[in-house]
Amino acid sequence: IGFFYWNNRLASALEILMAMAEDSLSELVRTNLRRFSETLDTVEKSLKPVVELVQDEEEMEKMPAADKARAHIALSYAANSLFYLYLKTQGMDPSQHPVREELERVKKAFIRLSKATNADAEVKAEFASKSKLNMEAGARVIAANIDGDKGLKRSIKDAGKSNQKRKKSKKRKSS
Repeated sequence: IGFFYWNNRLASALEILMAMAEDSLSELVRTNLRRFSETLDTVEKSLKPVVELVQDEEEMEKMPAADKARAHIALSYAANSLFYLYLKTQGMDPSQHPVREELERVKKAFIRLSKATNADAEVKAEFASKSKLNMEAGARVIAANIDGDKGLKRSIKDAGKSNQKRKKSKKRKSS
């Protein structure tokens, strides 16, 4: 996967810089290079489970679509960020390279995913608040479809009516 390739290339470039830095660069620069290298190792360790998850097709099939998309977007962003950093270590200007456009595209994809998942949650909440069961109407429908037993029909209708009365009295008490 591209993430590990660029992470290894970046690590190699850092090793070369650190070897060159032994004699010619200040202690501050050498310290910063070591910190950067350690941070890169931490990033690799942090992202390794995500990479392994994405490579496991069976696990990915079990995941909801939004989680799959988040995992792919995170890896894409990480790989492109590493390539961006690699270009910097090679003395190139990454702001003029197509990787910058790719990073922007991935950011926009993440924003769209966030908006979609938030909108989905809002729609579910709105539906839940609007979908209330009308017990009296339900009891009438059930009673109308029961053949024969008039006593059962009457008890179902009465149950629907008494449930509605309880709800109305609760509303009055809470007001």
